[in-house]
Amino acid sequence: PSPESIKRAKEMDFVGLGLHPLFSSHFEEEELQRLRLVDSIKSYRSRADIFSEVVGRKRQRSGPNRGAKRRREEARQRDQEFYIPYRPKDFDSERGLSISGEGGAFEQQAAGAVLDLMGDEAQNLMRGQQQLKWDRKKKRFVGQSGQEDKKKIKTESGR
Repeated sequence: PSPESIKRAKEMDFVGLGLHPLFSSHFEEEELQRLRLVDSIKSYRSRADIFSEVVGRKRQRSGPNRGAKRRREEARQRDQEFYIPYRPKDFDSERGLSISGEGGAFEQQAAGAVLDLMGDEAQNLMRGQQQLKWDRKKKRFVGQSGQEDKKKIKTESGR
């Protein structure tokens, strides 16, 4: 069916058409009255919606206490002017962008999440610390310390 046909079918008033003569013998008068009542309920529209009634009752109930609440909020606003916070406003964002410190850099978080599968014996531990790592700038193997001292970190964009 085309969109125009669907619109015409929605606009058509099937309630006003009534029953087909073939079906009228199967329905009793009580059933027809019930159908008319249901149709009248479907077309009923309230003059005042429920929302406006509820809001009106709420306004009547909360009228006198409104001034006290507003004064408390104003006093709270005045206190904020002289309040010195424990941490700066941008503390979390700065911590996330920092290179060193508590859980700032991704490398530190990843290093903390690594499962160490080396042996517990002293000999095996020393072997793990003395492991060599290839340095691209020096083009040779260098001893790796536990944590690299980097001032700048390359991000995914290469900067």
